[in-house]
Amino acid sequence: MDTDRLKLLIQHRLDETGLTKAPVFCDIDDTIIKWNLAHTSYKPNQQVIDALKLMYATGTIELVLWSGAGAQHCRDIAEEFGLTNMVSAYLTKPAVCIDDFKFERFTTLIHPDNI
Repeated sequence: MDTDRLKLLIQHRLDETGLTKAPVFCDIDDTIIKWNLAHTSYKPNQQVIDALKLMYATGTIELVLWSGAGAQHCRDIAEEFGLTNMVSAYLTKPAVCIDDFKFERFTTLIHPDNI
């Protein structure tokens, strides 16, 4: 985990917007948890969980969990892995994002394997 990179990304967003907390959206399936090939069981992706805990400990993020499986799935996983105290909101993944700029302009996408 590149902690300096994560802190830099958060600070850049805070400087850019003037917010006191940067929104961080994190997916559940194959991000916070890793499914087996048959999709019948999963295990925690500890690297991602540790990164979220590190970011939360800075006091500078609002954590939003989202999943195509819905908000309740997010709640269940957060509870299972002790993340509920860190989460500001649970959402389903958006079907469509409508914006006048490319999404990448405002968001840094980090694959869970590269966190």
